[in-house]
Amino acid sequence: MYNNLEVFILTYSRGNLLKDSLKSVCQQSVEGFDIIILDNASTDNTKEVVEEIKKNYPSRNIVFESLEQNIGGISNFNRASLLAQKEWAMIFHDDDLIHPDYIKKAMDSLKQNPDAVMVSCTFTEHESPDFTNWENFSGGYYIGDVKYFAALMFGNLLHNFASTIYKTSLLKEYLFNGELYGKIGDRPFMLEIAKHGKSIVLKDPYIRYRNHPGQDTNSFDSGPFAPEWFAFLHCYKAILGNSWIDKYGIIYNLFVHSKLKMGYYWMKSVNSSMTFKMFKKQAVENNVIRKFEEPKFVEKICKVVSSIYQKFLYS
Repeated sequence: MYNNLEVFILTYSRGNLLKDSLKSVCQQSVEGFDIIILDNASTDNTKEVVEEIKKNYPSRNIVFESLEQNIGGISNFNRASLLAQKEWAMIFHDDDLIHPDYIKKAMDSLKQNPDAVMVSCTFTEHESPDFTNWENFSGGYYIGDVKYFAALMFGNLLHNFASTIYKTSLLKEYLFNGELYGKIGDRPFMLEIAKHGKSIVLKDPYIRYRNHPGQDTNSFDSGPFAPEWFAFLHCYKAILGNSWIDKYGIIYNLFVHSKLKMGYYWMKSVNSSMTFKMFKKQAVENNVIRKFEEPKFVEKICKVVSSIYQKFLYS
């Protein structure tokens, strides 16, 4: 089954980081899958790094494709979707490390669940991840429909977008919507695909996520901005609902306040004059929360109950 997979690695001028990421993919415990490096017109030693890895891992089928002009990260992601040809496709980042058994465990879980349309995993965060002391994980996973998957994500499961392996036929139907969601379009993108079948999330952290100053996540100038954040919350609300008598609606209501706090954290870095009260007023106007949910005591109640609810979600 592993020869039905293509692993795309998106990169731009991170040869020093790509080297370790690519090595971690090459050191997978299974063979047969293809590795395609989609270079976004790098100006450093990226090509030389890939050539070196190809020599060191001759059994791996590594293809290097470079553009003459930088088309941006989102467009490079969509480029991978268009190029994918095999049954399954993984779109990986150039700065993270992957556990040697991840592809085996992920693909085996898909084989066990023929109605599944994608698989991903949790992660641990590092400033300088390395290859040492990988644990022997159990391979246990969560699996469910789009509502269950959305509940896991909205309930703050530490989930890694770049670990996702998609059914290629569905991957080709959707583009990463940067116009509506900006750089936080990863979850809405996954949720669109999750509507077509079961989604699997491996419980163990098979990805070592690199947190460093050069990543877009740490840039406030590129958003997410208020309209993008409200669109993000609307995506979840459309799936979970916000009814207090439905278990999924309850999850939305319990966790939406923490999501607003997160959005405000980003917004305040861009617009220092905006208060949280002003931000919540916009949230009410955008139909993200109800007016009666504004008092602080509601937030406190939600914070306590949501911590209890998380244990239920992840049991």
